[in-house]
Amino acid sequence: MKVQEENRAITKRDLVNKLQKVEKALGAQAQRADAAERECDRLLSEVICLQRGEAAAV
Repeated sequence: MKVQEENRAITKRDLVNKLQKVEKALGAQAQRADAAERECDRLLSEVICLQRGEAAAV
């Protein structure tokens, strides 16, 4: 019985570690997505200014 409990504990720990890695990767991916969205907004603003003949305020 003790071996099965140890195996469950190891499996649970492995799963928790994998989950933490996935959460970390998703957090990094979300940060990159936010940065990309900010860059898109900046570029769109610049395009709009250029279309209006204004100097880009960026």
